[in-house]
Amino acid sequence: MGDSSSSTSWSSQKDTEDDQMIALMLSEEYTKLDGAVGRRLSNLALPHVPRINYYIPNLNDATLDHQRLLQ
Repeated sequence: MGDSSSSTSWSSQKDTEDDQMIALMLSEEYTKLDGAVGRRLSNLALPHVPRINYYIPNLNDATLDHQRLLQ
């Protein structure tokens, strides 16, 4: 269990670092356009929140959802 926990922790840390790198890159791009936007983006806290799909719809439900979204 210790390996799984440390692996999950490392994965979460890596995801957070990736999010921070993306925010930094975006802030650099926006700095070229507007300094205020760049400063706001570089100061954002971007927590990574993994999402897990607990419910997988059956084919009928998925088709109904798809049809509803097409309307």
